[in-house]
Amino acid sequence: VTAAGGGLDLSVVGLPSHEHTCRAVASGQARFALVPVEKSISGTIHSNFELILRHGLSIVAEWEQPVKYHLLGQQVQAAEHPPEGAGAQSYLDMVNGDSGVEMPMKLVEVHPPTNKELTSGSPLAKRVVSHPMAIDHCQSYLRARDFELGYAASPEQACELLANGHYGPGTATLGTDHAVSTFGLRVLDHDIGDSGNDITRYVLVGPNSMSGYVAPGSPSRTTAIFCLPDEGGALYKALACFSLRGVDLAKIESTRTSQVVLQHLNQQQLTSEQMKQQEEASMSSGGISPKVDLLDARDKRYASSFYVDFLGSEFDDDAFRALAQLKEQSKFVKVLGSYLRSGALVGPVREALAPRKAVTKTGFKPTYVPARKPGERRRLKVGIVGFGNFGQFLAKTFTKHFDVYAASKSDQSTKARQLGVKFFPLFEITSFLKQELDVVLIATSILSFDDILKSLPLQELRGKLLVDVLSVKTHAKESMLATLPPEVDILCTHPMFGPESGKYSWQGLALVYDRVRIKDQERCDRFLNMFEMERCKMVDMSCELHDEYAANSQFITHLMGRILAQQGLSRTPIDTRGFQSLLGLVDTTVADSFELFYALYKYNNHSEQTLRQLREAFALVERQLAAKEASLAARAQIAQDQRDQVVAECRSMLREALQGLQLPDASLPNGQPVNTPSANGNAAATMISDILLPPSGGDIPAAKHIAKGSQQSEKEIAS
Repeated sequence: VTAAGGGLDLSVVGLPSHEHTCRAVASGQARFALVPVEKSISGTIHSNFELILRHGLSIVAEWEQPVKYHLLGQQVQAAEHPPEGAGAQSYLDMVNGDSGVEMPMKLVEVHPPTNKELTSGSPLAKRVVSHPMAIDHCQSYLRARDFELGYAASPEQACELLANGHYGPGTATLGTDHAVSTFGLRVLDHDIGDSGNDITRYVLVGPNSMSGYVAPGSPSRTTAIFCLPDEGGALYKALACFSLRGVDLAKIESTRTSQVVLQHLNQQQLTSEQMKQQEEASMSSGGISPKVDLLDARDKRYASSFYVDFLGSEFDDDAFRALAQLKEQSKFVKVLGSYLRSGALVGPVREALAPRKAVTKTGFKPTYVPARKPGERRRLKVGIVGFGNFGQFLAKTFTKHFDVYAASKSDQSTKARQLGVKFFPLFEITSFLKQELDVVLIATSILSFDDILKSLPLQELRGKLLVDVLSVKTHAKESMLATLPPEVDILCTHPMFGPESGKYSWQGLALVYDRVRIKDQERCDRFLNMFEMERCKMVDMSCELHDEYAANSQFITHLMGRILAQQGLSRTPIDTRGFQSLLGLVDTTVADSFELFYALYKYNNHSEQTLRQLREAFALVERQLAAKEASLAARAQIAQDQRDQVVAECRSMLREALQGLQLPDASLPNGQPVNTPSANGNAAATMISDILLPPSGGDIPAAKHIAKGSQQSEKEIAS
């Protein structure tokens, strides 16, 4: 399915194989591809899933098509297909335009059979040739009529060979309504399958995921693939990620995935730092990339992967946590996409296809609308004002899709020439804008944005699309609306990446955009489509909501990094990973200029609130620490009071027990004899209790003195 200008032009094109369709989408020659992934008779088509994986595509919609097989014969009445002159060349040549035969647009009607003897076996056919799966699908019907069976590589091949007279008279085949219209065959008997519930499931794939457009709680489905370590209980743990959170699994299958595909997926998931390390390792080994042993499976040629379908979006709370835990346990996890069930479309896919009604309740009905030829539309001309590091970073990718011009205060002509960009000094801004530019992108700092905007000749901006890339969006939006005339289209964008994170690829990196004022939708779509083709994650979000989120993410990240930098933190031999992350945060934030940090504060209305909340959070944590310390001190005091009470009770009991007793001759610690008359028993009891139970606790000194004249140990006497 090719579409130009965001759905203004649409055409449906057949290609020779599913490999060709996926490759066309990956290369940008087509917007979407419709690929069968599951049949009720034969099961999952794993080879097509591997194509989706290998080409880095995402599932954006699904469609279930009922399958009805008919008994087809060669006798044809005035059929319009195949066109005269097609011969034995495949129908695929016609849809590709290689046969020189004009492709008819009218479909042939399905004629009902007129022979009444079909119930006891057709006199028109004694032999049936088709694919084994199709024959199994109609086995009861064929066995009851005692047909001789033959086999072909596919149902389509059997239909084509029959239409070209390859099999001769007396041979029939099995096919659908589409085969009738394509190959000009006649229906001898309708719907002869053993079951009336046979369905083929198709998925619509595109270069970008539509998961972000699926509303929470909507009837949706998510498809993912993961590979587990080769150890016992791994699958049980993986399934627990879903079951413990109540995520409803619709399907799970294991398959042998080739090592080539797994290596490709692993390479896609490498971070920029890892790719840099691989690049350095390759250079140190003389340009030979080190071999990466991705999986420790017993059979190195293949590894077991698991395909799972669960109900809901990958961004639903429970599903999001389940996938996060699954990633911790798996070799890799790849979400192929979240999409609405039953053929419903969302986001840009809906905008591109729904107006053309490419998918309806009765099935996929292509509407043949001629698309523009590639040569009929020129490349967009994009001018970049501000050709510093970020402007040059954008230009490096822009030149693959646009004719790029640049203007800057400093002389960047050498760098521009290396990138294939035509350079203008900023004092020649009028000449720069007269280059028939379609898009003008301002890539200056936040603090200088207003001055640059006001310095542009407004008359030369009329009819153009003005784009900003600032980190704060509400300020940029209000400034452009207040400064620019109504004839200037305004698009606010924020690439959530830069020269370091996007050094090797933009795939998976987010672009936030807001169509503030757009009259020429096609031009805006063509500009944004460039980011889609570079596999960016497209996030359509208002400027106000962006700044609210950014205050709690971008600004607070820079704030905490600069606060920690004031602490003078340094690396130690016993750093934990968490501490290393903090040091990395300090290095990243301090590397940016203080002017950028100040601009994030000044031009984001939510920054002051973030600072206030941070102060309150610090005060709350201090109060919690003080409360904990007071609680522990109170517990210690209560424990001491309880001990003193027990000691007092024991001393009272000792006094009562020792009154009137005659003790053996011994000496007390102060040299006084222990042998005391009974008249003085109370005083002796008090003296002994004081010695045995000193008020402050600790050792019992009397035990040592009494043990000197006794055979008992100090421990026994103390007891």
